[in-house]
Amino acid sequence: MYIQPDNVQPATTKTLISQSFKKSKELFTTSLILTIPIFSIIFALMIYLYNFLAANEISISTIQDESFSGLSLFNSLLIVSVGAVIMFLLLMNNESERKDQIVFTLKKTVVLLPTVIAATIVYTTFVLIGVSLLLIPGLLLLAYLGFYTQALVFERKGILQSIFRSRDLVKGSFWKVFLLFVSVHLTISVIQITVLISVLMVVDYTNYVVILCLTLINAIIAPFIGTLFSLFYLNLRSRQEAFDYETYEQEKPYQLSS
Repeated sequence: MYIQPDNVQPATTKTLISQSFKKSKELFTTSLILTIPIFSIIFALMIYLYNFLAANEISISTIQDESFSGLSLFNSLLIVSVGAVIMFLLLMNNESERKDQIVFTLKKTVVLLPTVIAATIVYTTFVLIGVSLLLIPGLLLLAYLGFYTQALVFERKGILQSIFRSRDLVKGSFWKVFLLFVSVHLTISVIQITVLISVLMVVDYTNYVVILCLTLINAIIAPFIGTLFSLFYLNLRSRQEAFDYETYEQEKPYQLSS
């Protein structure tokens, strides 16, 4: 269920995906207890922020072209990041009873949340700048800087340090990481759009319906995505550094301390 020696060594993408399915399946129920309330709060805040912007005297077209697109990207990246934080903490904390594990992960996530939000704002800004220049630079930055969450959780890096730490880790494995991030975010977007359209064909649109749909979709997906990103991070470190399971076990107690 948790991080094991074969998770902290170079492995193929196929192997990492297989390992992620197994671990996320075992932690699925536990993760839902954490992701559903946290995601629902995030989606509720973002939707009410959209409504606030739309109610302003600012031109709706301007909002949709700039603010809405930026907020949508930020929201998507934040949800993935928070899910990754939760799953990494669950994967590391293998010495507690389930109740203690949930309480610890919740407390730790709340403590890390302001830093994760700030780092995601910076990450989103870099990606938006890249997209505004040309699409390709934005996608490159999406991949190069995307493991900042794992650096925040496991290495306790600062906001900018974690982002540049991701860049260093991805060097040498760029195309593998690029395909990972593009595939993950594209898949999440397609699933969300498909489910929302299907649901809204049956029931009337309300904020509560949208919040519920988005929360459930992402809570179901988060265990696999969060686990996959965690294992990819460990894989990248094992490829580039003198980092193995023994080193992981030596560093882990510090990361799990309050």
